[in-house]
Amino acid sequence: MIPNVLYKFNIINMTKAYSQFKLGMQPIQYSIKEKVWRRNGTHIDYYRNNYIRTKGKKKVVSKKCKANKQKNEEEESKSDNGSNEAPQNNKSPTNQASLNKGNNENINENTNNSDEIDALLKKLDIKKDKTEKPDKYEDSDEDSDNNNNNKNENNNNDNDDDNDEGNYIENEMNNDNSNDDIENEIRNEIKNIEEEIEQNDSENDNDDDLDIAYEDDNDEENSDDDNDDDINNKSKSIEDDTTSNENKNKNNGSDDSPNEDYEAEKNDEESKNETDKETTFYYSTLSFSAYTPYENDCVYFCYHYPYTYSDLQRYINSLIKEISPNIVKRQTLCKTIMGNDCDLLTITDFVNENKKMDKPYVLLTGRVHPGESNSSFIMEGLIDFLVSSHPKAIFLRQNIIFKIVPMLNPDGVILGSQRCNLAGLDLNRQWSENKVSPKTSPTIYWTKTLWNYIIDEKEGLGSKVLLYCDFHGHSRKKNIFLYGCELDKSEIVGDITEKTFPTQMNNHLNYFDIDSCKYVIEEYKKSTARVVGYQELKTYYSYTLECSFAGYENKFNKQEHYHPKHLKHIGASFIKSLYQFYNILESKKKISNNNSSTSLDNITTNTSSSSTIDLLSVNNNESNSLNN
Repeated sequence: MIPNVLYKFNIINMTKAYSQFKLGMQPIQYSIKEKVWRRNGTHIDYYRNNYIRTKGKKKVVSKKCKANKQKNEEEESKSDNGSNEAPQNNKSPTNQASLNKGNNENINENTNNSDEIDALLKKLDIKKDKTEKPDKYEDSDEDSDNNNNNKNENNNNDNDDDNDEGNYIENEMNNDNSNDDIENEIRNEIKNIEEEIEQNDSENDNDDDLDIAYEDDNDEENSDDDNDDDINNKSKSIEDDTTSNENKNKNNGSDDSPNEDYEAEKNDEESKNETDKETTFYYSTLSFSAYTPYENDCVYFCYHYPYTYSDLQRYINSLIKEISPNIVKRQTLCKTIMGNDCDLLTITDFVNENKKMDKPYVLLTGRVHPGESNSSFIMEGLIDFLVSSHPKAIFLRQNIIFKIVPMLNPDGVILGSQRCNLAGLDLNRQWSENKVSPKTSPTIYWTKTLWNYIIDEKEGLGSKVLLYCDFHGHSRKKNIFLYGCELDKSEIVGDITEKTFPTQMNNHLNYFDIDSCKYVIEEYKKSTARVVGYQELKTYYSYTLECSFAGYENKFNKQEHYHPKHLKHIGASFIKSLYQFYNILESKKKISNNNSSTSLDNITTNTSSSSTIDLLSVNNNESNSLNN
C-alpha cells in the first residue's frame, strides 16, 4: 500500500444477515511494519448484496410453454401411431395458425434466452420484496431500510467523499507525523485497557467476602437463538415465507389460459412445492476505508483477533514447561479427521488427590466453531488463572477436577472454516446420540465418551459433572451473556437455580449482560452440547457462554471494542464466579442435609422429647411461683 493514501475495500458475499459492523465495529488490521493486530477503519458500512443463491430444483415454467409442450407431445404420439397425413392437412386454419404461433414462440424462447433470464430476475425481485422476514431477525426490516438510506446517501455524497478523502488524508498525516506517535498510541491504548481491568477487579473483589444474597429472577425469557447464524433455521423460515408468497402470486395470475388449465397448473405446482422446495440465501457486503503511514507496508485485515492451532500448541507447550505436573497434565483426547491432536488438559491438586475422593468435575470446551477465535482467548485466560497461586484457584483445585478441551475443532481452525469441520458438519449440532460419530465428528464423540465415563456408576467413575460450559462468539449482540437450561423443580437445591451462576458472573464482570441470558430449550437446539449435557448427561448447570465479537458498553454507555486482554480477563472472572457458585451450592447442600437429619430425629424422638419438655415446663413454673 502507498503510505497515507486512503483505500476503500469491499468484501462481498458475506453470509451474515446482520453484523455489528452496522453499529461501528471496526475490522482488525495487521501491519508488517507495526507487527500488531489492532482495530482500524473508517466509512464502515454493511448492506445486502444483489446476489442471491437458490438451493433446490424448482423450475419456473410459463403456461404458454406448458401448453405448447402438451401439443407437441400429442403430435409425436399421433405420428408414432402411424396416423394419416390427410387428417393433419384437414386442420382448420385457426388451429394451424395457433400451432405455428406456438412453434414460433418455442423457437423465440429457445433463441432469446436473455429475455427469459430478464423475466426470471424480475420474478425473483418480486419475491424478494414481498417475502416477509422471519421473526428471528427482528432488526432485518430496519436493516433493509437503513441499507437503502445508506446507499442513497452514498450515491448523493460520492463527490463529497472524493473531496473529503483528500482532507482526511491531510488530517491523518498531520496527526501521525511519525511512526513513534502510532506506537505510543498503541501503548497508551493497552495501558488504558490494563487500568480498566484492574479497576474492574478492585471493584468486584471488594464484594467477595460479603454475604451473597441471591434473589430468583422470574422475568420472562426472550426467544433469541443461541447462535445468530443458524442457517438451517433461518432457511426454513425464509423457505416457508417464500412458498406462501409464491402461492399468492399464482392466485393473482393472468387470465390468458382457461380456468381448468390454471387450476391444474396450480395443483401441479403445489404438489411440487411439497416435494421440492426452493431456499433463498441473501448475501451482504462489508465496505470500509483504511490506510497505512508506512512505506512498503503490507496490511492484513480480519474479522476478529486471530488465534490459530499453532498458537494453542505454543501456549500449551509453555504451560506444561512452566507449571508443575502436580497441577496440570496434558493428554491427547483423540485424533481429528486430518490426524491432528485434540488436546485435553486436566487441572486439579494431584498431590492431595486421595484426600478427597468424591471430587466433582467441571467440563469446559471451546472453539467448536473455528471462526469464533475470541473463545480461545477466554480459554487461555481462565487456564492461566486456574493454575496460578491465587487463593481461589488453589481452593478450586483442591475441591474440583477440571477437564478442559481448549479447541474442539482443530481441523476447521487450520482450514480457515467459519463453523464446520473437515466433514462439513457443524459440530455443535452433533452431540445427540443419533448424530455423534467417531468418524465424522471424533472430537465430539470422545468428549461425550469422557463425559459418560465420569458419570457412569457401573463402568465409569460414578462421579458427577458439577458444571459444563461451551465458549462461543456472537456477532449480533454486545457484552457477555450465558444460555442455560431451565431446571425442573425436583432438580433445584434450595434456591440454587439455573440463574445462580449467571448472577455470579454479573457480580464479577462489568462486561456481563444478565438481561441477554436465557434458559429456554428450542426444538432445533436439542443436539447442541448445552442441551444434551442437561437432558441426556444429567448435568443440571450446563451453559453456553457467548462473547461479542465487537465489544461492550461501559458504565458511561460508551461502545468499546474488545481487546485480547479483555477476553483473558473474562476467563479469569469466569473462574472467580465459579468459586462463589461452588461455595453457595455446598452451603445449601449442608443446610438441606442438616434439615433432613433433624427432621428424622424429630420423628423418632417425638414422644419422649415432648414429655420431657412438658415436665421441664412444669418444674420451671413451680420454681418461679415459689420464688415469687
